[in-house]
Amino acid sequence: MSYKDKKYALILGRSVEGCGCSFCAHQLQTWCDKNGVDLQIYGYAGKKMSRTNSHNIRYTPYKIEDLDKMQEDLNQKDVVIFFSYPYIKSGPEYVKAFYEKIINGVNNPIRVGFIHEVHKTYIDKIPYMIPVFNSMDLIMGYGPTTFFNKACSEMFPSKKDRVKRMSLWFDLEDQAKFRNTNTNKKKQIMYLGRWTSTKEPHRLLFLSPYIKELDPDFKIVLKGIERSLGAKTDVYDNPYAIDMTDKKRGPKPNEKGMAEVYKEYIHDETMEELSQIMFGCTFFHLDKHPEEYGDRMEYTACEIINCGAIPVLDIHWAKHNKINAIGRTYYDYNLEHPFMIVSDREKLRETAEEMMEIAKDENHQKEMIENGYKILQMEYDTNVICPQMLEMFANTTKDNNKFKSEEDMIKYLIDDDFVDEYLDLFHKYNDDEVVVWGYRELFANNIFSIIDGKKEKEIQVFKKRRKK
Repeated sequence: MSYKDKKYALILGRSVEGCGCSFCAHQLQTWCDKNGVDLQIYGYAGKKMSRTNSHNIRYTPYKIEDLDKMQEDLNQKDVVIFFSYPYIKSGPEYVKAFYEKIINGVNNPIRVGFIHEVHKTYIDKIPYMIPVFNSMDLIMGYGPTTFFNKACSEMFPSKKDRVKRMSLWFDLEDQAKFRNTNTNKKKQIMYLGRWTSTKEPHRLLFLSPYIKELDPDFKIVLKGIERSLGAKTDVYDNPYAIDMTDKKRGPKPNEKGMAEVYKEYIHDETMEELSQIMFGCTFFHLDKHPEEYGDRMEYTACEIINCGAIPVLDIHWAKHNKINAIGRTYYDYNLEHPFMIVSDREKLRETAEEMMEIAKDENHQKEMIENGYKILQMEYDTNVICPQMLEMFANTTKDNNKFKSEEDMIKYLIDDDFVDEYLDLFHKYNDDEVVVWGYRELFANNIFSIIDGKKEKEIQVFKKRRKK
């Protein structure tokens, strides 16, 4: 049976929001619609996120009271794809209900579990992380060197050949409506994305005085910066920022305000804007953990290139990720086929100077725009990646060797010296509480925790794990 004859479901168990995970789901949806593949997306609607409407996703919203009907519907599918999961702040009622009714209650289809997070900290915010991925027949992570892929291979003996590298996909046909290869564009650079230290939006703020020194008319914009505590300290309080989030009071410039900072944005509107300007930037980097990259470009970089803007990207990322189709790093490819400005946070003046040189050279701009698009075609095209991926899902068999019970998992993962005491705690708390089954708790440290409200509460910390 062809993959096109199967029925698929995709679950956004945390929520629908304006992140790469939701955009990834949207891109798969548009490709499936065009190619006659039956895909239904379910998104948790019990907690509205600030960026829910960023992407135009067609999905079935559900709340806790809908899980019984959802379980029935999912058991009629051939493949169920999990993209995100309830996390600690989702609250114990939803976390437990999702686990019991969806993770434990949907057993007929092939189950494929994705992880879109990079850091251990965020992965461990999935309270039932270990039993969730034990239940999967196929696990998709960023690559064999990443913490997540290696941890799954270690924790689940039956998964050694069932943990695969996922390739991000980008629907070039769907996103062609935003492509603009003209070189007569506005002198502007835009940062796109939420605040996170790994994307370093403040780098554009500190780049601003060098840009303005060379060209006072050059516009600098940051979009997608939510009003979190980290964003306030790192971005909104930055001396070069102009706070544009209060529509009634208008712009609020700081002492040396040069760069306009906006909150959440609507995807399609901002893509239109991006297609009219010279440069886009994201400074995604994992300097301390390059093994977590997974040889990939972030969606923001793909969008910048697709819109015909020239990307300004981080040098460490460029040197530690390769284009899988040709086996060369993005940095090396750029030396022969320039498509981006490589930014070193210690050499921001050089970044600004290169921007000004390119802004004056329309022929070089055209060359860079074309070279960047070739990367999207050979590495991220949905017409190549999605058929191969869905074919793999359709041909996956059930994992009949997975752990059969929670007790079996505990006995395997917890040190022998503590397993009886751990089981006693599990039986005492499990009926009425949400036991936290994270990598940190069970595999790395022998910690017994529960969810207390929307926080994790450690009940007992056993002795430090000894190496088996």
